[in-house]
Amino acid sequence: MTPEEDYPPTEFKGQFSDDFESEMLLQKLLGQKTNQSREAIAREIEKDILAISSPPVDLRAIPESERSTHDDCDVTIPEDISRYLEIAEFPLSPDEVNALEDKINAYHSPKPPSFIIMEPSFVHTGKTYTYSEELGKIRTGFVYRHNENQKK
Repeated sequence: MTPEEDYPPTEFKGQFSDDFESEMLLQKLLGQKTNQSREAIAREIEKDILAISSPPVDLRAIPESERSTHDDCDVTIPEDISRYLEIAEFPLSPDEVNALEDKINAYHSPKPPSFIIMEPSFVHTGKTYTYSEELGKIRTGFVYRHNENQKK
């Protein structure tokens, strides 16, 4: 077997190889090189997100004409959903996700085709952060998606 056929070397196949390839792809995409671990990069990203994040938005208090400025913002959660999430087991089932999204959409009443969706990572973990607990205090896991092309 030639060295090219056994690349990456057998001892590096598996998790290390996947991480290495992912890191190389990230460096190519971002145009920067780093020797930081994924964990360090994730902590930095969460720190950056925390710096630009604002508190959850109550869409009920925002006129329809101004809602486009809140695209991709976390929204407030009504008390009944909050209580449910405190005792829920994660990951949530598709039925639970659909029911919760329906309730939060009814609560905030976004005008179609706009809607509120539960973040996929929140569906699986019940957390809106990985390392920064402060981020978890302002992110709710429910995000408003405003369709800029909707007719006025």
